[in-house]
Amino acid sequence: MRAFTKRHDHAKFVEDYIFRDGAELIGGTLVAEGRHDLRLQFEELGRGHTFLHITLSLPAGLFKEREDWLQIALTQLDLMGLPPFQIPWSAARHHDAHCDHIHIACVLKTFTGMPLKPRLSRRETDRNHRQLAKLLGLPVPEYFDPSVPTLMPPTPQRNLKPKKAQALHTALSETFAQSPPTTIEMLAARLRDRDDPIEITVDQNVYGRESYLFETSHGTLYGGRLGAAWEPRHLHARLDLAMALSIVGITLSLRAIRNQLKELTDAKRTDHDEPRDRPDGDEKSPDRDRRENGQPDGAAGAFETARDGTVGFGQSASGRPFDDDNGTWSEQEYPSHAHGRAQGIQERTRGSRRTNEQARSSIEADQTEAEPNPQHFGLTDELSFGAFLARVLRLLRSNFRKWRWRKLADRPALGVMFEAGDQAIVSSQGIDILKDGPDAARLASFFEPSQTHPVPETDPPEDSPPEPSPFDDGPGF
Repeated sequence: MRAFTKRHDHAKFVEDYIFRDGAELIGGTLVAEGRHDLRLQFEELGRGHTFLHITLSLPAGLFKEREDWLQIALTQLDLMGLPPFQIPWSAARHHDAHCDHIHIACVLKTFTGMPLKPRLSRRETDRNHRQLAKLLGLPVPEYFDPSVPTLMPPTPQRNLKPKKAQALHTALSETFAQSPPTTIEMLAARLRDRDDPIEITVDQNVYGRESYLFETSHGTLYGGRLGAAWEPRHLHARLDLAMALSIVGITLSLRAIRNQLKELTDAKRTDHDEPRDRPDGDEKSPDRDRRENGQPDGAAGAFETARDGTVGFGQSASGRPFDDDNGTWSEQEYPSHAHGRAQGIQERTRGSRRTNEQARSSIEADQTEAEPNPQHFGLTDELSFGAFLARVLRLLRSNFRKWRWRKLADRPALGVMFEAGDQAIVSSQGIDILKDGPDAARLASFFEPSQTHPVPETDPPEDSPPEPSPFDDGPGF
C-alpha cells in the first residue's frame, strides 16, 4: 500500500490511462459524465498548476470493495497534506493486473485557487505506508531509520528485482554479517576476494554527487539503488559503527584478564619502590638518582619541604596538597600563611616560650632569610628556566591566594593573572605589568631592591610570642 506518485503538466493521463476502457469509477469531487468530460474539467480547474497521479496497490491475493477503496483514497490524500474535500480529484480501479489497485488524479490547488504542496519525501512516504498498513491490518513494513544504528539495515524488496541488485545485496549482507569491515578499503578488499568478485569505484551519480559504483558480474549499479541505507553517508556511518563495536569487543575481552593485569602492575610498582643496591653501599630511591649532591634538580621544578617549614612543589609543611596551576589549597584547610602569617614563623613559635634575646634573634634571621633577592629570579649559568619557574611559583604560593599562570611560547617567561584581573609577565629581565592592580603591584615589589627594616627597639613581653617579621609574605627562599 505504498503510494507511487508522478507529476504531470497536462490532464491527458486522466482520459488516456486512468479512465481507460474497463476502469471502474471509485469516487472524487468532480461529476464524471465521461472520461473526456473529466479531462476537460481537470484542464479547466488546473490551468497553470501541476497535476498529481497517485497509484495504490494491495498485496497480491487481497481484494477490497469500492467503499473501502474510497476510504483508502480519502485517507491517503489527507496523509499527503491534500484536503480531500477542498481539491479537485477523481479515482478509478483497474482489474487487468495481478493485484487490486487504484489510480488517483488530483489538482495541486483548492477550489478557491490556493496552491498546495504535498508531502512526498521518502521519509514521509514511508511513514504514510506504515500508517495505512496499520489501519488496514496489513503487515507493517520495515524501513531504514538512520537514527537506529545497525549493521544489517532493511532493504525494500522492490529494489531487489534486478539480478545485479540481488548479487550486490547478498554480498554486502554476508560481508557485514560475517566480519564487519571498518573502512571502505577493507570493504573493497572483502568484496574483491569473494567467489563472485565485486569492484568498487568512486563516481558521480545522476544527481552530480560522489557515490560508490559497484561492478558485479551482472552489471554496475550505485549503492543507493538498494535503498537509502547504502548511500555513501550511511555506508560510512555503518563502517564507523563496526569500528566502535570492535573496540567494545576488545574492551570486554580484557575484563577476563583484568585481575592479572592489576597484579602485574602492582608487582612492577613494588619493584620500582624498593631501594636498589649501589656498588658504594649507599641505598637510594630512584627519585634520588636524578639529583646531584642530594639537591633537587632545578630543571625538573620539583621542590621538597625545606628545613624551615616553607613550602616547595607538591605539599605544604603540614603535608596538605595544593593546586600547582592556580595556587589554591585543598578544601579541608588553607595554609596558615594564607591568613597573613608565614608558615615558617608559626612552626617555630608553636613550641616552648622563648626569651627576649631569642625572639629578637629569630626575627633578624627571618628578615635576612625571607627578604627577596632580585638576583634569584635571573637566569644564570647555574640556574635553568625550570628552577626559575619553580622559585616564581613558590613566591606566588607563599604570598597570594588565588592566581593562575601559563608559560609563554615565544620566550622563557610566564604570565600571571590574579583574581581581581591583574596581569603581569615575569621573566629573567624582570616583571612587566600588563594590567595594573594591587596584586600585580605587590608582585612587582618583590623584584625591587630590598629595603632595610629596623628591628623593634623594645622587647616583647616574656610570655608573648615573638612578633612576625614584616617579610613573612615574601618567598622565604
